[in-house]
Amino acid sequence: MLNIEQPSSVIPTLVGERLKTWGACVRKQRISQKMTALDLCHRLQISHPTLQRLENGGETVSVALYLAAFHILGVMESATPELRPDIWQMRHPAGRVRIKRGDVLYQRPPVESLASLQQ
Repeated sequence: MLNIEQPSSVIPTLVGERLKTWGACVRKQRISQKMTALDLCHRLQISHPTLQRLENGGETVSVALYLAAFHILGVMESATPELRPDIWQMRHPAGRVRIKRGDVLYQRPPVESLASLQQ
């Protein structure tokens, strides 16, 4: 049987570290609030193995679940501060940008003839 090596994670290291921190935060907050794993599973509508993956910083767990757990545990604003509007709001929500035929950006470079390519 051919042994094929699995590719390493495509998640950047910084992202993986952040997920592990988020998972540790969920676990610490759940325990400090004396909430059982079963209670949090019920509130999040997930299985116990999924909660274990979440608390371990699993990369396959939906980010929405991490955020929902933060919300349920009351640490949403502390764990994930709201983004500043200048980071995500568009200045000109006009939609598509159209380039007119007369614009320099629209002009295509000249195509070399087939004869010059064969030389």
